[in-house]
Amino acid sequence: MKTERSKATSLFKDLRYFLEDQEKQFLAQMEEAEEEVTRKRDSFMVTFSQELSLYERVIQKIKNSQQPIDELIQDVLNSLQREEGNVENPPVFQPALKWKIWDFYDINHILEGITEHFKDTLLSGLQLQKANVTLDSDTAHPQLVLSHDYKIAQLGDHHQELPNNPERFDSLAIVLGREEFKEGRHFWEVTVGTKEEWAVGISRKSVKRKGTFSFIPEEGISMLGRWGGTYQFSIPPNPLPHFPDKKLKRIRVSLNCTAGWVSFFDAERGTLLYSTTSFPGEILLPFFWLGAYAQLRVCQ
Repeated sequence: MKTERSKATSLFKDLRYFLEDQEKQFLAQMEEAEEEVTRKRDSFMVTFSQELSLYERVIQKIKNSQQPIDELIQDVLNSLQREEGNVENPPVFQPALKWKIWDFYDINHILEGITEHFKDTLLSGLQLQKANVTLDSDTAHPQLVLSHDYKIAQLGDHHQELPNNPERFDSLAIVLGREEFKEGRHFWEVTVGTKEEWAVGISRKSVKRKGTFSFIPEEGISMLGRWGGTYQFSIPPNPLPHFPDKKLKRIRVSLNCTAGWVSFFDAERGTLLYSTTSFPGEILLPFFWLGAYAQLRVCQ
């Protein structure tokens, strides 16, 4: 426990340092742009003040003049032409500066979205949620019989007359869960028989539905099962797990989508049996395979 506490402290510290460093860089860039805008503004105010003084002098000249109107107009025009030559052109905000300002505006919107997503992901990732898994009858092999509440599956003695829809497995006695998972941490438990052949785990939503295939990650499946009198895994773990002397009766599947990890436990004893990587970034579904005399029950 101390090791995990130390690891968590280190991870949060690294995250804090990273965010502080990014904040310093971003604010430094904003400060540089602000200083450039301030210089342009001050230069503009100088030019504006010069022009204002020019027009004040012209107005005063008009008030004090006794010239005929035609001569006065011409004299004013000549004065404006002479004076305007002494006034600097107002500074122009270059496109590069405008793009830089827009970039800050745009980045703030991105930061706002990322921050909300990060908080939601962190909160959902830290909280382990019990999934209410139900069996998807549209995926069930025709020989599988499902209960009315879609919590129990057992292998029947004959094929049912069911539509051969694209989602349905036609060669292997497989049924998938209806619930989809892509982020967060979730778990569900399955009661398994002590003598039957079975497998439970996860699969990619895109898993092959027609024909036979192996229960391996390359086929989009990660599972723990029992057949041939022994317990089987998708990939032999290293080191090999130590199984209890008693038969497994209830399996917990713990899926960490955020970390890309799936673990299998003996739910009765709280013992970790096997952990492996899952399929990060993909939609995942609960996976169930039933062999001879098998019955699987998804726990409430």
